Amino acid sequence: MEGSILELRLELKENEKKAAKKRVGSLLDKLKNKKS
Repeated sequence: MEGSILELRLELKENEKKAAKKRVGSLLDKLKNKKS
């Protein structure tokens, strides 16, 4: 059980990182669009 819980936690962290990158990317795109 514990092994699978750790794997799930790692997967969640990876998903959070990806989601954060997407959020930052879309924010940067919005800023770029405002400037031009």
